[in-house]
Amino acid sequence: MNIFSKCAASLALACALLVPFSASASTPEDFISVSVNGKVLYLDQNPVLINGTTLVPMRAIFEALGATIKWDSATKTVTANTASDQELTNNPDAPNTNVVLTINNNMAKVNGADVKLLEPPRIIAGNTMVPLRFVSEAMGATVKWYGTDRIIRVADKDKENTLPDPKEVEEKAKLIDEASLWDINNNIKRLHIGAQGGIIKVYDQDRKTPVYIRVDLDSWKNAPYTDDQRKEVCDALGIRMDEIEGLAIRLINNFETYRKNYQELVLLLGLLNGGGHVDLNFETENRAMAFIVGKMLKGYGKFDANMQNVLKRQCIVSLALMKDISPEAIEAVVKLYETEQNNYILAAVPLFFRQHAAYIKALPNGQDLLTRIYGVHSMYSAQVADALK
Repeated sequence: MNIFSKCAASLALACALLVPFSASASTPEDFISVSVNGKVLYLDQNPVLINGTTLVPMRAIFEALGATIKWDSATKTVTANTASDQELTNNPDAPNTNVVLTINNNMAKVNGADVKLLEPPRIIAGNTMVPLRFVSEAMGATVKWYGTDRIIRVADKDKENTLPDPKEVEEKAKLIDEASLWDINNNIKRLHIGAQGGIIKVYDQDRKTPVYIRVDLDSWKNAPYTDDQRKEVCDALGIRMDEIEGLAIRLINNFETYRKNYQELVLLLGLLNGGGHVDLNFETENRAMAFIVGKMLKGYGKFDANMQNVLKRQCIVSLALMKDISPEAIEAVVKLYETEQNNYILAAVPLFFRQHAAYIKALPNGQDLLTRIYGVHSMYSAQVADALK
């Protein structure tokens, strides 16, 4: 179904204009978030809007809603069940929601009943994409779109109270649009990164005299930023603590606008995502992580090869700066370490592992992650092993 309610056609048009996805595929700068019960999804392909219907990667949305899926490559059909195979084997009448979708077919089935889709599932950039609202509502969830924040929030009906109050979202939107909000266009140019990402300087308003300096940021032996140091950077840049929520969202949503200062933008997101004095809410923290992970893995389509490499390395540094890290971000960096051949990009990996070593070890699959990490042969293997001691 259309991501926007039928009773809000005018809103649908407005939001469609605000989020200009193409019918073929989203570009890396077209970032929009999807959260399920408050948890932001890490998507291999950005959501795509086609004729008012939002499509998202199949596996991510079904699994987030508690369903298991089976893919039939011969018929290009996905079958999802909320009950496990074992439960259905033991009791065919066990409580279950069954959804069947076929690529390029606008007829679906929900518990055996035919349902007509406004747009069929499609394969886009190698990803199987399914209609978000249809899947969510078939699984008993609600869907809400917040245009200014550019986030789609999905929640089980018994967890709707986890969705932000629309009035709070409106207030946040108002803050973003206020003239008093930190002037990104001018102030981000006061933040300087040098020596392959290893120096942070904040200049004064005339951009002539440094008022804050830290060196060797991406040295793998470098200490993490303290809460006080994060606030020092914000103070030097003139960022008010009541503005950081709106600022973080604005940075995420406007990478294209500020792409000339992409290193500084990514770095600032890492610094803001730090807790303590500089404290984002859980959802915004995870949106920032998902955004940076996406740039780390997929880059930015308008950059040349050298700029792509700098962006990816800077994303690793930014993730290392974050005080709290998600299991999905950990997995993404581990995968990058396993597969990336460019040593310039990988130079920041030991820093990331050192800063988050304790968290990695505490994860339920921590030992498996360590085995995978130690199994990688690279010029940084010794540094990585030392970082994880």
